[in-house]
Amino acid sequence: RVDMASSLVKNDTKNKKYTCKIWRNIRDMLDVEYPEAALIAEWNGPRMSLKNGFDMDFYLEWGGNGYSWLMRNYDGTMDSNPHNIGKAYFCKNSGTGIDKFLDEYLPTYKATHKDGLWCFITCNHDTIRPSAGLTVEELRLAYATLFTLPGAPFVYYGDEIGMRYLPLPTKEGGYFRTGSRTPMQWDDSANHGFSTADAKDIYLPVDTAEDAPTVAAQADDPASLLNSVKSLLAFRHAHKDLNSDAPFKVLYAPKAKDDYRPFVWQRGDLICAVNPAGVSIELPLELAEDLKIQYTIGQAEIVNDTLSLGAQSFVILG
Repeated sequence: RVDMASSLVKNDTKNKKYTCKIWRNIRDMLDVEYPEAALIAEWNGPRMSLKNGFDMDFYLEWGGNGYSWLMRNYDGTMDSNPHNIGKAYFCKNSGTGIDKFLDEYLPTYKATHKDGLWCFITCNHDTIRPSAGLTVEELRLAYATLFTLPGAPFVYYGDEIGMRYLPLPTKEGGYFRTGSRTPMQWDDSANHGFSTADAKDIYLPVDTAEDAPTVAAQADDPASLLNSVKSLLAFRHAHKDLNSDAPFKVLYAPKAKDDYRPFVWQRGDLICAVNPAGVSIELPLELAEDLKIQYTIGQAEIVNDTLSLGAQSFVILG
């Protein structure tokens, strides 16, 4: 995983001519000496990275880009409101349509998917945690979508339990990013199981709220976010149609109208659908008669050629 992969050569050309040449040389070396190695770029430039030696690139949070519209695009500031309901697609009451994501994603996916994987992250060390703007119910739908889209999904530590973004003062130039770098929260022991040192000696503090999420609190709860993540990933691994490079096609993505803003896509022989809004909807899909519900979050029902999808629900048909 290469940090700032696009900035290897200073004062490079607009198209990163010399940076790309070096990465191609490194790729040639890896293919000979470490043929099983995967090269992953922190770049968010798959048209360059995937054609110049990298196997994968990350779709990164850049304010107002397609990825940002899925889980972020906040109203207000994170410093004053650690849980900030914003304009993102998965916010229940945002009214935002999936088109703000697809308008950017689809052209790049179509141009690069044969070259490698453009991968989704739940978060990283440079990005405000998704829990800052999404409830647990909204996180479930967001993760279900990310885990069933093309590419290899990356789960940032703690996002699987909904660890909070903490509005902390910057630490050694971390700026707003500091609040996404706090210790993993395992249980209710000292420092949530991260360290037995005095709390004042920990580089960054753990969440001290009484309801701070921990692995121990969620491990045996079938309804927990942690077990939702485990269930989703288990389903993904059990179905080759959800492989990172399996075929992908958008089936239904209408412009948002009030609370009607569904998204339906196909991976191989599976069909996935999500309804992030707070009302039930019906989708006029021409579904095969033998198509059955394979996985759900919330409520879903097939009646003839209509898919009824409950408020804040996700379904996989196959």
